[in-house]
Amino acid sequence: MKCKEEFLTFFSDILADGKFDTNTFDLFDPTLDAIHRNLKPKISLVGFSGVGKTTTTRLIRAEEIPTEHVPTISGEVSTIKIGKLQFLLWDFAGQEQFSFLWNKFIRGSDGVLIITDSTLENVEKSRFFLDLIKDEAPNTHAAIIGNKLDLPGALPVIEIEKI
Repeated sequence: MKCKEEFLTFFSDILADGKFDTNTFDLFDPTLDAIHRNLKPKISLVGFSGVGKTTTTRLIRAEEIPTEHVPTISGEVSTIKIGKLQFLLWDFAGQEQFSFLWNKFIRGSDGVLIITDSTLENVEKSRFFLDLIKDEAPNTHAAIIGNKLDLPGALPVIEIEKI
Protein backbone atom coordinates (compact mmCIF):
# COMPACT_ATOMS: atom_id res chain seq x y z
CA MET A 1 0.00 0.00 0.00
CA LYS A 2 2.84 2.37 0.86
CA CYS A 3 4.51 1.59 -2.46
CA LYS A 4 1.30 2.30 -4.38
CA GLU A 5 0.75 5.55 -2.48
CA GLU A 6 4.31 6.77 -3.10
CA PHE A 7 4.19 5.76 -6.76
CA LEU A 8 0.94 7.63 -7.38
CA THR A 9 2.25 10.68 -5.53
CA PHE A 10 5.28 10.76 -7.83
CA PHE A 11 3.66 9.88 -11.13
CA SER A 12 -0.09 10.59 -11.11
CA ASP A 13 0.22 13.61 -13.40
CA ILE A 14 2.47 11.76 -15.85
CA LEU A 15 0.20 8.71 -15.89
CA ALA A 16 -2.90 10.87 -16.42
CA ASP A 17 -1.63 12.40 -19.66
CA GLY A 18 -0.19 9.10 -20.88
CA LYS A 19 2.99 10.69 -22.22
CA PHE A 20 5.96 9.15 -20.53
CA ASP A 21 9.18 7.34 -21.19
CA THR A 22 9.76 4.17 -19.16
CA ASN A 23 13.06 5.66 -17.94
CA THR A 24 10.96 8.23 -16.09
CA PHE A 25 10.14 5.56 -13.53
CA ASP A 26 13.84 5.16 -12.61
CA LEU A 27 13.21 8.08 -10.24
CA PHE A 28 11.23 5.65 -8.11
CA ASP A 29 14.18 3.26 -7.53
CA PRO A 30 15.30 4.86 -4.21
CA THR A 31 11.77 4.44 -2.84
CA LEU A 32 11.70 0.78 -3.90
CA ASP A 33 15.11 0.24 -2.33
CA ALA A 34 13.90 1.72 0.96
CA ILE A 35 10.80 -0.48 0.94
CA HIS A 36 12.88 -3.60 0.22
CA ARG A 37 15.27 -2.79 3.07
CA ASN A 38 12.36 -2.65 5.53
CA LEU A 39 10.22 -5.46 4.13
CA LYS A 40 11.86 -8.67 5.49
CA PRO A 41 9.19 -11.20 4.49
CA LYS A 42 8.83 -14.32 6.63
CA ILE A 43 9.44 -17.65 4.89
CA SER A 44 8.63 -20.73 6.99
CA LEU A 45 9.97 -24.22 6.33
CA VAL A 46 7.55 -26.84 7.61
CA GLY A 47 7.52 -30.62 7.60
CA PHE A 48 7.85 -33.61 9.83
CA SER A 49 11.06 -34.70 11.53
CA GLY A 50 13.96 -35.84 9.38
CA VAL A 51 12.69 -34.62 6.00
CA GLY A 52 15.47 -32.08 5.38
CA LYS A 53 14.23 -28.71 6.64
CA THR A 54 17.51 -27.82 8.34
CA THR A 55 19.54 -29.12 5.40
CA THR A 56 17.45 -26.92 3.06
CA THR A 57 18.00 -23.96 5.40
CA ARG A 58 21.75 -24.55 5.37
CA LEU A 59 21.76 -24.84 1.58
CA ILE A 60 20.00 -21.47 1.33
CA ARG A 61 22.49 -19.96 3.79
CA ALA A 62 25.42 -21.53 1.85
CA GLU A 63 26.58 -23.38 4.95
CA GLU A 64 28.01 -26.85 5.40
CA ILE A 65 25.44 -29.62 5.03
CA PRO A 66 25.01 -31.93 8.03
CA THR A 67 25.99 -35.55 7.39
CA GLU A 68 23.82 -37.01 10.15
CA HIS A 69 20.37 -36.16 11.43
CA VAL A 70 20.31 -34.05 14.58
CA PRO A 71 16.71 -33.07 15.37
CA THR A 72 15.99 -29.35 15.60
CA ILE A 73 14.67 -28.40 19.02
CA SER A 74 12.00 -25.67 18.87
CA GLY A 75 13.19 -23.55 15.92
CA GLU A 76 15.74 -21.26 14.35
CA VAL A 77 15.25 -17.95 12.56
CA SER A 78 17.84 -16.71 10.07
CA THR A 79 18.09 -13.45 8.15
CA ILE A 80 18.92 -14.15 4.51
CA LYS A 81 19.96 -11.48 2.02
CA ILE A 82 19.59 -11.97 -1.73
CA GLY A 83 20.47 -8.83 -3.64
CA LYS A 84 18.67 -5.95 -1.97
CA LEU A 85 15.97 -8.15 -0.46
CA GLN A 86 16.29 -9.51 3.07
CA PHE A 87 13.96 -12.13 4.43
CA LEU A 88 13.53 -14.14 7.60
CA LEU A 89 13.82 -17.89 7.17
CA TRP A 90 12.05 -19.88 9.91
CA ASP A 91 13.14 -23.51 10.37
CA PHE A 92 11.32 -25.32 13.13
CA ALA A 93 11.15 -28.68 14.86
CA GLY A 94 9.17 -31.34 13.03
CA GLN A 95 8.81 -33.81 15.90
CA GLU A 96 5.23 -34.52 16.95
CA GLN A 97 5.87 -33.31 20.51
CA PHE A 98 6.37 -29.79 19.11
CA SER A 99 3.17 -29.83 17.02
CA PHE A 100 1.53 -27.39 19.47
CA LEU A 101 3.98 -24.74 18.18
CA TRP A 102 3.49 -25.30 14.44
CA ASN A 103 0.55 -22.91 14.03
CA LYS A 104 2.51 -20.16 15.81
CA PHE A 105 5.51 -20.62 13.51
CA ILE A 106 3.34 -20.52 10.36
CA ARG A 107 1.19 -17.58 11.48
CA GLY A 108 2.10 -14.40 9.61
CA SER A 109 4.24 -16.15 7.00
CA ASP A 110 4.57 -14.54 3.60
CA GLY A 111 5.67 -17.85 2.11
CA VAL A 112 5.75 -21.45 3.31
CA LEU A 113 7.90 -24.26 1.97
CA ILE A 114 6.48 -27.66 2.86
CA ILE A 115 9.38 -30.08 2.95
CA THR A 116 8.57 -33.79 2.68
CA ASP A 117 10.67 -36.82 2.07
CA SER A 118 9.41 -38.61 -1.02
CA THR A 119 7.83 -41.62 0.64
CA LEU A 120 4.12 -42.16 0.14
CA GLU A 121 3.49 -42.08 3.90
CA ASN A 122 5.24 -38.75 4.44
CA VAL A 123 3.78 -37.07 1.35
CA GLU A 124 0.25 -38.02 2.41
CA LYS A 125 0.90 -37.00 6.04
CA SER A 126 2.33 -33.65 4.89
CA ARG A 127 -1.04 -32.65 3.43
CA PHE A 128 -1.82 -31.72 7.03
CA PHE A 129 0.34 -28.62 6.59
CA LEU A 130 -1.86 -27.35 3.74
CA ASP A 131 -4.81 -27.10 6.15
CA LEU A 132 -2.62 -25.50 8.80
CA ILE A 133 -1.43 -22.90 6.27
CA LYS A 134 -5.03 -22.15 5.23
CA ASP A 135 -5.93 -21.55 8.89
CA GLU A 136 -2.86 -19.61 10.04
CA ALA A 137 -1.62 -17.79 6.92
CA PRO A 138 -4.45 -17.85 4.37
CA ASN A 139 -2.87 -15.24 2.08
CA THR A 140 0.56 -16.82 1.92
CA HIS A 141 2.21 -18.50 -1.03
CA ALA A 142 3.16 -22.13 -0.51
CA ALA A 143 5.34 -24.63 -2.35
CA ILE A 144 6.15 -28.26 -1.72
CA ILE A 145 9.66 -29.68 -1.93
CA GLY A 146 9.84 -33.46 -2.40
CA ASN A 147 13.20 -34.24 -0.82
CA LYS A 148 15.27 -37.44 -0.68
CA LEU A 149 14.30 -38.68 -4.14
CA ASP A 150 17.40 -40.90 -4.09
CA LEU A 151 16.12 -43.14 -1.27
CA PRO A 152 14.56 -46.56 -1.91
CA GLY A 153 10.78 -46.33 -2.11
CA ALA A 154 10.81 -42.66 -3.13
CA LEU A 155 7.88 -41.58 -5.25
CA PRO A 156 8.54 -39.98 -8.62
CA VAL A 157 7.96 -36.21 -8.70
CA ILE A 158 4.85 -36.63 -10.88
CA GLU A 159 3.25 -38.81 -8.16
CA ILE A 160 4.08 -36.31 -5.45
CA GLU A 161 2.45 -33.58 -7.54
CA LYS A 162 -0.73 -35.66 -7.90
CA ILE A 163 -0.99 -36.28 -4.15
